[in-house]
Amino acid sequence: MLKEVIVDITPASNPQPDQPLVTFTKDPVNVASGDLLIWRNNDEKNEHWPVPQIGVQDNWKQLDVPAKLPGLPAPTSGNATFSGDMTIKYICAFHPNETGTIIVGKGDAAPTNPLA
Repeated sequence: MLKEVIVDITPASNPQPDQPLVTFTKDPVNVASGDLLIWRNNDEKNEHWPVPQIGVQDNWKQLDVPAKLPGLPAPTSGNATFSGDMTIKYICAFHPNETGTIIVGKGDAAPTNPLA
């Protein structure tokens, strides 16, 4: 069953020069095959552009997520759907030290590891 999974982009409380400006509220984020992953930007200073670190360009909508405007709802964009079981590392194209992980498989259920 297709569902939307939202990852909030939230400004860091006290970012240092060599630290990310934001955090991703779900990291890693677990999605099921066919789920729609959406990033929502709560940062009023910067736009962000989540992109896969390697490969997996299929079904990845390459759109930046504009900065949030004061008094308006946080903008959403940069959505993606995936199929199969895989782990995908992603970064912000504008701020490469902002990273996250997507685990595609069983959705919100914790991933199983037969080797654990």
